[in-house]
Amino acid sequence: MSVPCKINLVQAATDTIKAVWQPHIAGDINDSRVKIAKFGEVFDWHAHANEDEGFLVLRGRIAIDFHDGVVELGEGEFLVVPKAVEHRPRALTHEPIVLMVEPSTTINTGTATSSAHCHRTQPTIGKSMSIPVNKDTKVLVQGLTGKTGTFHTEQALAYYGTKMVGGVNPKKAGEIWTSGVDASASLPVFATVAEGKERTGANASVIYVPPAGAAAAIEEAIDAEIPLIVCITEGVPVLDMVRVKAKLEKSKSRLIGPNCPGVLTPEECKIGIMPGSDLLQGQRGYCFALGHAYL
Repeated sequence: MSVPCKINLVQAATDTIKAVWQPHIAGDINDSRVKIAKFGEVFDWHAHANEDEGFLVLRGRIAIDFHDGVVELGEGEFLVVPKAVEHRPRALTHEPIVLMVEPSTTINTGTATSSAHCHRTQPTIGKSMSIPVNKDTKVLVQGLTGKTGTFHTEQALAYYGTKMVGGVNPKKAGEIWTSGVDASASLPVFATVAEGKERTGANASVIYVPPAGAAAAIEEAIDAEIPLIVCITEGVPVLDMVRVKAKLEKSKSRLIGPNCPGVLTPEECKIGIMPGSDLLQGQRGYCFALGHAYL
């Protein structure tokens, strides 16, 4: 065999990584992958259900937030976050360089590869990407009984049986919504998001509420600890979203939108206004900056 070559990880990160949170894959060791990344101001709250994650600071300082405290790491300090523990990495100095160790099948911060001339297993793009919805996602509809909510819920139900599990409307709580397209498709209407989540096990919410009430709808979903909130509404007042952002940063929820087309995993789940017939399964995912612009 050829003589293995060494990599200066700090130099590789300095020379190769152009954006924060985009990893440089140094190599695979047995079932683990060694990555380095420049950390940015703050990453999302997240947890890895079946694997531990290790952090070793090579340059600068970082913090790992937990819901019951925070751990700060300086150069040479190492921390293992146990599986299923929710955490949020963030930088304490400008673009600190951090080595991370996790299973080789996990790619959750990007797909950059090492430019060093050493043998490594290349990542399979799409194998373990962060995909927010799938065939098991259970969706509550805030604004189900309105014209827009009704239309797009009917479209979602028709798209590979997306699991729309109920709607929310305090004035129509206890009623049953019935599709005008398929009479056999009906959903219960709940008074609150919290009640809907408790009764159905929903782990996502889509919001078709007019601009004046959209922020309140998002806040209600945050209070109910809905993991994924998708707000389609366009024209939400900026000051309302300032309030939402402050609440969101302290929560366990992730918000997509407002003014977005939604999120869709081809042939599995459709949340939002995108026509599913235009999208097919593949190795790449796309996100869009405008509510009515997509490829």
